Amino acid sequence: MLIRTDSVGNEKWHKTFGYPEIDTPINISKATDGNYFIAGQMEFNNFSKAAIYKIDTSGNIKWYNHYAITEQTEFWKATELGDGSIIAAGLAEDTSDYIGKGLLMKVDALGNPLWHRIFPVGNNHAWFRNVYPTADGGFIMPGSAVDGPSGNQDAWLVKVDSLGCDSNGCALYTALPSIAPLSNGEGPEVRIFPNPCSHFFLINFTKKQNDYDTYTVTVTNSAGQILLKQKMVNSTQPHPIFVQSLTAGFYMVKVSVGDNVYVRKLIIEK
Repeated sequence: MLIRTDSVGNEKWHKTFGYPEIDTPINISKATDGNYFIAGQMEFNNFSKAAIYKIDTSGNIKWYNHYAITEQTEFWKATELGDGSIIAAGLAEDTSDYIGKGLLMKVDALGNPLWHRIFPVGNNHAWFRNVYPTADGGFIMPGSAVDGPSGNQDAWLVKVDSLGCDSNGCALYTALPSIAPLSNGEGPEVRIFPNPCSHFFLINFTKKQNDYDTYTVTVTNSAGQILLKQKMVNSTQPHPIFVQSLTAGFYMVKVSVGDNVYVRKLIIEK
């Protein structure tokens, strides 16, 4: 439902629109032509699809579109860019794991998809609440991420370039699954801790990789340059990886076990 009021809150008109199931508007923003964008979701047979409506000043729909990227998606904010395209941020979730992930999508001036990126945070729920263009042509998305088994929510902030990549060519993290399962679908959880760290971090598998005697750890910077590569002997004990020679900043840790690759973010503080 969309309501327009006067300056003291008296209703001037209201409109309702949507499909027979539950439709949820979450945010409204103004377009450069004086009209408005509504970001939210539409439900179809118990599946939700992120949606964008463009509405004129009388509450009439100029166009709308919905996006079935995964089984459950929603937009929390849609913002018009200088060229008339629209950047939208929210949540993507699928029924294989029911784990929320950050969703960023760019559409053209009529709502046709240009690209989208999905940002997982390990095995934890995460979502974007907003999106802002930045002076370098990229975007920054604030949101929330659940902190493991505690269930506590942390503030989450992601900076990306004009194509929605948080690494050069989207090579390191963007749109990659946070855990690559083994062939039988029973891949272990890989943890790195402490994170942030200063001198070293530890790698721990929740269960031993019995099929492999060794695994390889690779640390790269945001440009994709390999700064450290180390082969480790497989055991049930956490293994220290020393990084005291690296400067403070953001890095990616890739753990390769046989044909499987696990990607984690790492922050080094000094």
